[in-house]
Amino acid sequence: MSRKNLDARGRWRNKFCGIRLSQDEYLELKTLVHLSGMTSQDYIISKLLNHEIVVTGNPRVFLALKRELEAMIQELEALKTGGELSDEQLNRITYIVEMYKASIDCRTNRIHESKEEKENRR
Repeated sequence: MSRKNLDARGRWRNKFCGIRLSQDEYLELKTLVHLSGMTSQDYIISKLLNHEIVVTGNPRVFLALKRELEAMIQELEALKTGGELSDEQLNRITYIVEMYKASIDCRTNRIHESKEEKENRR
């Protein structure tokens, strides 16, 4: 029997909802979950309920981003010989680029903080 789960509001998560996915859908979902840094359960619930997905940078997220960028580079190099990107590939590239830009904006904002602001944040 699985361990009982509480959500962020202290409610029991004791209801089960299963879905079937194609291999491509599963891989896309798995990629998005890894890039978000959330658990699969939390990510899926947030998306289903139209909650905002807030990605907090941590080593696990940056490692997932690095792996996705490496995979994307390999796919793009394979396309040099000819061919076109699929809609799924374009969506994934767009998502990765947005995450990368957001991580740079976050770092840039912190770099420009004054010493006072950094101390107040602590």
